[in-house]
Amino acid sequence: MGTRERRARSNVSDRELSRLFLSALNNRSVNGIALAAVGGYGRGELSPGSDLDILLLHSGQFKPDDLLAFVNALLYPIWDGRTSSADIPRSVDHSVRTR
Repeated sequence: MGTRERRARSNVSDRELSRLFLSALNNRSVNGIALAAVGGYGRGELSPGSDLDILLLHSGQFKPDDLLAFVNALLYPIWDGRTSSADIPRSVDHSVRTR
């Protein structure tokens, strides 16, 4: 598979994850959270069978139950679609400390 095809696969995944992210935000008081693509997917090199490596970066200001509900609303449709994801929810502070 060439570069153009891997980029196209990444673009399709971008659109689908954006839709799922906005859907997960629906009717939730969740602010200060971002979804980032990392790894091969983040480089726009999504090959067939590759994981969707994603990072959920948040402010650390969430109640654990609210964050869990958001993460579940985002990830369950991915899992139900049989798409493999390597997801990492973490706060900005945790990310800075583990650099």
